[in-house]
Amino acid sequence: MADVLTVVAKIRAAKGKGDALAALLRDQGERREKEGLTEGAAEVEIYRSITD
Repeated sequence: MADVLTVVAKIRAAKGKGDALAALLRDQGERREKEGLTEGAAEVEIYRSITD
């Protein structure tokens, strides 16, 4: 079994900047998908709260 490190981070945008932060994170995620994950690379999952 491979060694696995799980990191959970919570990021809060400044007031009025939620959409901009979401767009930035979405763009970064799409870029990683286009590059493809290679062995040893980080896998990133991004979720946005619908209540915050």
